[in-house]
Amino acid sequence: MRLSSRGLSLVVFAALALSARAGASVRPCEFHDGPRQPTGLRLRIAEAACREHADWYAPFINAEGRVGWQDGRVPMEAEGGAERLASGTPPWQRVAEYWRRTPALDGLRRANGAKECEALSGAWQDSAACRAFILDHPWSAAFVSYVMKRAGVEDFASSAEHIVYMRDAYASTSPRRRYRLVAPWRERPEVGDLLCYSREARVADYRGLVAFFDQGGGSLKTHCDIVVGVDLDGDSKLYTIGGNLMQTVMMRKLPLNASGRFVPPAATADDAPCRMNEERACSLNAKAWVALLKLRD
Repeated sequence: MRLSSRGLSLVVFAALALSARAGASVRPCEFHDGPRQPTGLRLRIAEAACREHADWYAPFINAEGRVGWQDGRVPMEAEGGAERLASGTPPWQRVAEYWRRTPALDGLRRANGAKECEALSGAWQDSAACRAFILDHPWSAAFVSYVMKRAGVEDFASSAEHIVYMRDAYASTSPRRRYRLVAPWRERPEVGDLLCYSREARVADYRGLVAFFDQGGGSLKTHCDIVVGVDLDGDSKLYTIGGNLMQTVMMRKLPLNASGRFVPPAATADDAPCRMNEERACSLNAKAWVALLKLRD
């Protein structure tokens, strides 16, 4: 069933699961008037991310780093056939929209399938080429760029790589730039911030990231999530939304300490295997969290 824009909005602000605790009155992606509620640009960023998450049927990574799916719905961008998002859009076409509606595609225009994704004519040949492009190019940074564009964030360094706007936040001293980079545990995360981890062993912590930037490092495999909820009803948890996690748009639940700062789950050694009966390395939250990008109000 295809939902109208009004119907999809109702999905967004309905109970999405992942309640802060059993019986809690505030849930992730439910925004009400109140002294602790986000406003202005922070609220617009969170609402844009939450709309996308709801459209993908609200999958999540719980506090133990395990994946959950709402009501058995498992839409993924690589799937074809009759699979649809809540809005009625095929998943891969929604990802194409993330690319088309932001400057993230600019640096990839010569890649096979890029121009077909940009035009999305409907011809089967163009659709096949665009789907091949989506399979070949990680889209998590395009998702963040799309959310920022939808929320009206100015001076955001949209890119196909997270490291580009991480570097921009580190290098920028101008208050006109919307984000500044700090250690992930240094300050309290707020709705609209970005929380990022490294996917390469050569940069395993904040100090390593700063050294990487200072030495003129170029590309680095990273991932950033958008903060959409903090300490809901005093649950000491952080809620984020990211794209291209398990080929979908997924919410993540992470710990906060008594001071409201992020507590990075312990990452395992590089050689620790994730295998049956060796689950200690299988948590999807145990990452090398290297940076918090703070939104300037």
